Amino acid sequence: RRGLWRIFRKSPAIFKMIRAQARAKDDTPMSLGQVLEETARRHPYRPALKWETGQLTYAQMNARVNRTAHCLAGLGVKKGDAVAVMMANRPEALIVVAALAKLGAVASMINAQQRHRTLVHSLTCVATKRFIIGEELLEPFEEVRGELGELPEGALLWVADHEDGRPPEGWTDLIDARADCSVANPSTVANVKLGDPAFYIFTSGTTGLPKASIMSYKRWVGAGYMFGQVCLSLGPQDTLYAPLPLFHNQALTLSWSSAMLSGAALALRRKFTVSGFWDDCRRHEATAFAYIGEI
Repeated sequence: RRGLWRIFRKSPAIFKMIRAQARAKDDTPMSLGQVLEETARRHPYRPALKWETGQLTYAQMNARVNRTAHCLAGLGVKKGDAVAVMMANRPEALIVVAALAKLGAVASMINAQQRHRTLVHSLTCVATKRFIIGEELLEPFEEVRGELGELPEGALLWVADHEDGRPPEGWTDLIDARADCSVANPSTVANVKLGDPAFYIFTSGTTGLPKASIMSYKRWVGAGYMFGQVCLSLGPQDTLYAPLPLFHNQALTLSWSSAMLSGAALALRRKFTVSGFWDDCRRHEATAFAYIGEI
C-alpha cells in the first residue's frame, strides 16, 4: 500500500516525465554522459558507485570518467567507433563505458565468460576499433588474439586490476595514460543524441553464436525513468544493489540508469553468490536491487 501511495502522490510528475519521454526525438542531445554530468552537478558528494572495498562520489566518478575520455580521444577514439570492453564487474568497467559514451563511441560489451570460438566471434562481429581488456581477463583474450587479424598500433588498451599490475609488451596502460589528462567535461558530450547507439549487448548464444543487439541512449534513459523513478521511486539517499554482470542489460541499463538518473548509488559485486547476497545488502545499506527470475 505504501508503495502504491508513493506512486499516486508522484503521479503528476510521473505523467509529465512519461509525456516528455514520448515526445523526445532521436536527435535530442541527451546521453549517459550528459546524465552523469548533471547528476554530478546536483549531487557531487553522494556516492555514485560502491563495491567490496570502496566507493566513489558522483564528482569523483565524473572526474575519473573525464580523464579517461580525454585520454581515449587523444588515442584516436571518436564518435561512432566500436570499442570492445572486456572486464569483470568492477568500477573501472563503468568508468570506461561512461568515458566512451562522452565521446559518442559505442561500448561492445564482451561476455566475460566467453572463450575460444565464441569469444572470437563476439570480438569481430562488429567493426571494433580498440580493445579495452581488464588484467583479470587478459589470458582468455591472449588465447584468441592471433585470430583477430593484424591490429593497428595502439589498439590494445590494458586496465590494471592490482596496484602492482604491469601491462604486457605492446599494450597501453589506460590508467597510467590518463593520469595527466583533464578532469573537465569534454565538449563532445553535446554531440551525442538520444537515438545514438550506446552499447552492443550480446545474446547468450544458446541458439547459435551470440548476436550483437544495439542499445540506444533513448532506451537507456527510458529504462532509468520507468524503473528507477516510477517503479522504485529512488532518490539520492538510496543504494541499488546490482550483483549481475555488467555485460547484460539488467545491470548496465536497467540498474545503472535507474541509479544515475535518481542520484542513487549503484553497488556492484564481481560475481553473484547466494551466500553473500544479504551480507552485501547490509554492507552497502542497499534499499533496492534488480533481479532476474533465476535469482
